[in-house]
Amino acid sequence: MGAVKSKSRQEYEQTILHIVQALPLERVTQILDFARFIETQLEDELEETESEEEIAASEARWDELLARPEAQVKLLEMAEEALLEDDAGSTFEMRFDKQGNLVRPPRE
Repeated sequence: MGAVKSKSRQEYEQTILHIVQALPLERVTQILDFARFIETQLEDELEETESEEEIAASEARWDELLARPEAQVKLLEMAEEALLEDDAGSTFEMRFDKQGNLVRPPRE
């Protein structure tokens, strides 16, 4: 078996670009969703390196932000909107696979 040549970042990008260009739009959006999922995982991994002090400071900032009257109004508006969407049948029950990932309902 011969040595496997490692591709450069640019070669990977070009390969991905060629694949995306050949796919129907629905599949391209799935690739974008997956790329964003991976990006979020990376962000989560970076956040896991926060110290307890950094986490406490972040939580304090969120508490302060959410305690503002305008934030309370916005949260109430969002809750009312969510209830209207649920009443209209626009929502779905959240389901998760064995790994804890959200299972999206099939598109109609």
